[in-house]
Amino acid sequence: MINNNQSTGSTLETEEIKLASSLKIALLAGLFSTVGDALATYAAKLAIEEEIEVQVTQQQEIDEEDARIRRLEKQIQDLHEKISQLSK
Repeated sequence: MINNNQSTGSTLETEEIKLASSLKIALLAGLFSTVGDALATYAAKLAIEEEIEVQVTQQQEIDEEDARIRRLEKQIQDLHEKISQLSK
């Protein structure tokens, strides 16, 4: 009976060791998953910031083009007025 109890005790120790190893692996998997999620969140944040920067730059270019067009329209209007004055 002592032999049988020792064998059972040894088997329990082995199972506990395997259980402990599997828990360590599960912990590592959870840790890697959390780190991966953090990296994905950071990447999304960077992508949003880059897109905002692109949109701001595009809006600045549009504003500059609008100002240039207004100046050209003003110059054309001034030229029309001068032509009208010279035609009189």
